[in-house]
Amino acid sequence: MWRILIADDEEIECRGLEMMIQNNFKNIELLPSSYNGVTLLQNAQLLQPDLMIVDINMPGLNGLEAVELLRMKALSSKVIINTAYSDFEYIKKALLLGAVDYLIKPAEEQQLVDTVSRVLSSLEKERKKRHESRITEKKFQEIQKIIGKELMSSILLERPSEEEFRIWLEHMDRTFSGGLLAAVQIGDQRTQSVYLEQIRRLAEEELNRFCTSLSMIHKKTLYLFLLPGGQVGRNNYHSWVRELLNYLKKKIPEELSGDVLFGISQWKYEFERMPEALRECRAALHNPSQDGICFFEEEHEAGRTGGEEEQEAQMLADFMREGNEAQGRSLLARMLEKWREEGTGAWREQQRLACLLQRCGNMLQDQNGRHYSWRQTLNGLKQGDGAGNLDAAME
Repeated sequence: MWRILIADDEEIECRGLEMMIQNNFKNIELLPSSYNGVTLLQNAQLLQPDLMIVDINMPGLNGLEAVELLRMKALSSKVIINTAYSDFEYIKKALLLGAVDYLIKPAEEQQLVDTVSRVLSSLEKERKKRHESRITEKKFQEIQKIIGKELMSSILLERPSEEEFRIWLEHMDRTFSGGLLAAVQIGDQRTQSVYLEQIRRLAEEELNRFCTSLSMIHKKTLYLFLLPGGQVGRNNYHSWVRELLNYLKKKIPEELSGDVLFGISQWKYEFERMPEALRECRAALHNPSQDGICFFEEEHEAGRTGGEEEQEAQMLADFMREGNEAQGRSLLARMLEKWREEGTGAWREQQRLACLLQRCGNMLQDQNGRHYSWRQTLNGLKQGDGAGNLDAAME
């Protein structure tokens, strides 16, 4: 059904156009006619017609002025100018203002039918295109969700799929300049499953306004994969994440927000290092800060970097430079035994081990001058016999 509005200061002209349209078109609704430019403005905004047939010469506000004002208000109606003027300058101005066609009074019936038919055909094509675009967009969003879920699953299984990540980035029209993982838990075990899903939905709705993100709940923990874009990196991600998550906390129900903990991984420039980020954000959860937002290593291990464990990291780096992995493993075994005697728990032991390995990796460089990650350091120490205990320590 197409809605048509006729505007002319002569009522007999309006009635004549209405009759010709009714006799030749079925799928139309004729809206009340307007007899001056002011009424045309009001009715067009109120009734939102698909097509308007507008006389140029009307009292108060002429047709050209009314069309210009309607275009300024972003009205999407198609406009056919109906004029007694054969001067092309009037017609040219009307077309420049957005009119799609014109009629010369008195309009012959066939001329009217042909002109209106062309415009309605154009409207039909546009409507069909919008419908197809909505269907395509819906399918596209469904595909994005499927790929996103597969991608998050690969990260949580510690087998990140580069191919799925590349496809996902292409679908999102994004480039990867680094990112991080956040783990979210709720202190009250009885309400975890319900509230975690609520927080996941909130994160999906709110965080995508500020960054690209994916989310998934796994084993009573919500994981957020955050990609903020080129303005955020290793040097400033702390403040960005804290501001982002404090914003999210304000959206969480007040009775729950104080019981939510966020564990944040270090910044990763390589997607293949997301398994490291997974371990880091999990470990960070066990060292909650006052505001419930806890960063891995820097904020919780900074006090140790100048002490005994810094010396141990230096010794470990020396062993690796010498190719003496066995002594390196022996050193780590002593450290693990010491930590277990302190009774800090398995998660804390994993975190301290990862921090020690990362400090060691920072002291080492590959042939391209890049520092080793803690995972690369661990893999280097696992060369040779007797490495099984290291695997067990990180499980």
